Amino acid sequence: MSDSPDSKLCDALLQRYAQGKTTRANWDGAWSDVATFVLPRKRDTVAQPTNGIINGPARSQQRFDVTATDACRTMAAGLLSSLVPAGELWFRYSPRPGASNAVSKWLDDCTHRAATALTASNFYLAVHECLIDLSGFSIEGMFVEEGLAFEGKGDLLNFTQVPVGTFVIEEDAEQRVDTFFRTFFWTARQAVQKWGVNALGKEMREAFESKDPARQAQKFELVQAIFPRRPGDYRDGMVAADRRPVASVYIDVLGQHILENGGYYEMPVAVARLLREDNMIYGTGPSDEMMAEIRMLNMMRRDFLLAMELQVNPPWLGPNGNSWRPDNRPGGIIYWDTSNEHNKPERLRDTARLDFIDPAITDSRQIIRSGFFNDMFRLLSNPDVMKRDKTAYEVAQMVQEKLVLFHPMFARITRELLTPVLTRIFNVLLRRGAFLPPPVVDGEPLDYEINYVSKLALAIKVAQTNSVALMMQMLAGMVQFDPASAHVINWQKAAVGIARNHGVPAEWLRDEDEIAEIVRQQQQAAQMAQAEQAASAANQLAGAAQKLGPKGQDAAVKMLGG
Repeated sequence: MSDSPDSKLCDALLQRYAQGKTTRANWDGAWSDVATFVLPRKRDTVAQPTNGIINGPARSQQRFDVTATDACRTMAAGLLSSLVPAGELWFRYSPRPGASNAVSKWLDDCTHRAATALTASNFYLAVHECLIDLSGFSIEGMFVEEGLAFEGKGDLLNFTQVPVGTFVIEEDAEQRVDTFFRTFFWTARQAVQKWGVNALGKEMREAFESKDPARQAQKFELVQAIFPRRPGDYRDGMVAADRRPVASVYIDVLGQHILENGGYYEMPVAVARLLREDNMIYGTGPSDEMMAEIRMLNMMRRDFLLAMELQVNPPWLGPNGNSWRPDNRPGGIIYWDTSNEHNKPERLRDTARLDFIDPAITDSRQIIRSGFFNDMFRLLSNPDVMKRDKTAYEVAQMVQEKLVLFHPMFARITRELLTPVLTRIFNVLLRRGAFLPPPVVDGEPLDYEINYVSKLALAIKVAQTNSVALMMQMLAGMVQFDPASAHVINWQKAAVGIARNHGVPAEWLRDEDEIAEIVRQQQQAAQMAQAEQAASAANQLAGAAQKLGPKGQDAAVKMLGG
């Protein structure tokens, strides 16, 4: 290899990628178990075939129960419908407190334009695959790119689910994934379509120019390295790809050749871990915690099926040395030597108690489904079903209990998957002019925050609302002993928080200045009404005094102590 800057960069990145695979090796075994017992169709990608060939759905000879698979897919579907439901507005770009009405309206328009772009793209297809990976492997990777619409064809945005087992990650000082290496396999023809012939290395160019169909179909391993550039290696503002803050380098592994050295304005990949414990940078989740139960259920199911088969088709007992053949067909005839009654073949009856196994299997299935939060998503999607056997209060308590356990996972999904994706979408659409021109307000930045208003997000936020409602009931008794206790809570801020927790759009809420003006007007109106009432009372007293006459007025003055 030469000593050119590109060669040194290529060598350094490939060594870094190899070290990342070594670090990831501890998780490869766990992912293999998940691919065997939970998500068998992910087997080939987790095994990382060196030729890039995926053999299709796996037919595992070790799997005798599909409960874990169904529970994992139910969790992924529940996350999709409760967290990012297609056809519904599940997020908002909301203004910071104190923002002007112009900025609020502009961000609301941006929200609807971004939601339309998501619906028109392949986002919901890709995010479902990501949520399956997240539910099963406890980690996912989503690649967010500009669509071909900016070139006159296709959609505004394009999303790619990066299969587990094909990427390695590194974290920054705040435990956020800021470095991402992924491997994939392309033919030379595909590489030419993206980068052109001149970008190819020697081996890939020979395959492209070859007349041999086998050489033309040859797949080459490519590695894309995405990492933050060091200060001084990039520039702010609109710059060329190789001067942007986040580097993107495509490498032909066989040829040790850089195909492209570009970059992005922000991190284009969102890597989420369902849970992260200690130094487990690749995360953990239900599959890891339930794997012992999943394996045990699989063995119990296998033994149950074997025992049941022995009951239905038990083995035969026959005399030693005889040449008779058992015939298990309906209506079949078995010939035996009738000269000796002891030679008569008979069935070996199994006396195993199968009724003991079924309850154990049912219990294991329930444990696995509960571990994948199937009962929580069932409650969220159709609480009326549970109300047939339980009261509404009991159902609400069950939902809150499950939400408390799920909240850490929800926080990671929003922080590591949804927020980076929505931030990237906002920046891409803003740069490309898909939004209206932002309003120009002197001294006001266009800051925003992302609020989630999906069913699951609101259910978690409602817990705060319930605590306020409970506090109001308690304060009703406290104020009888100490009226000052009613002022412990800032009711104005509490009302705003409750409205937001229930998904009320920010543009529907009055800001503090508007509320202060309304309060001022009400106080002014009350003072005027009080003054009018006092003047009216004075006039009435004056009229009454005139009717009393001089003697009556003197008597009234004496009674009042005047």
